[in-house]
Amino acid sequence: IIFDLDGTAVPNKKDGMPSQSLIDLVQKIKDKIFVSAATGRRIFECRSILNSLQLTSPCIILGGTQILDPVSEKILWEKLMPIETVKKIITVAKVFDYKLYMSNEAKSSLAIEKIITGPENIIYIMDVNKNHTDVLLNKLSEIPDITAHPVPSYTPENFDIHITHKDATKKQALEILFDILKVNKEEVMGFGDGNNDLPIFEAVGYKVAMGNASPELKNIADFIAQSAKEDGLAKAVERLVI
Repeated sequence: IIFDLDGTAVPNKKDGMPSQSLIDLVQKIKDKIFVSAATGRRIFECRSILNSLQLTSPCIILGGTQILDPVSEKILWEKLMPIETVKKIITVAKVFDYKLYMSNEAKSSLAIEKIITGPENIIYIMDVNKNHTDVLLNKLSEIPDITAHPVPSYTPENFDIHITHKDATKKQALEILFDILKVNKEEVMGFGDGNNDLPIFEAVGYKVAMGNASPELKNIADFIAQSAKEDGLAKAVERLVI
């Protein structure tokens, strides 16, 4: 099984952590079933969650641009956007006054302040209002070798935009992960809540949308769980897996 973190395994807030029931369930099944996370977060932002779940199977981070061993934190696979593509993204972002994070930056800053030094796994445009989200996505769609997904922000009704190489969504990373684990698509159950989890749904055999998921995810789900606030992931695993 593979699940998103924010809005799925944890409530969609900065300090969200897994419930004890989810932690207990993961320990109960992880010796029999591969249990992995797929998140847009950087490793230093999700380390505490992965550690609390005691995951040992490879996990997908940085929006699908890296697969790593959660125990050793060794990178098993990654895909970067070339520096010329990064420059194009920053040029688009300069039109707006939203702050950005690059792959490994601890502090966000405006696009106009960014110093581009090399390739990047992912770029995050943070806390964008709905109207600007649509405009930014349209502008970014003109850059041919990237994909951009709006993700619910910690600010209600706003979005963060996650930008990666077009060949580094959660779908492509999952297909690489399946090869690493020697499993078939039909053997995999995926859980998600946002449109950046649509690539997960494209890659797995059984699709579970959270109660707080986007309409697009719910429309193609095989099962709709309760919301993350209601511990929906743990309850769905108990029902569908245990």
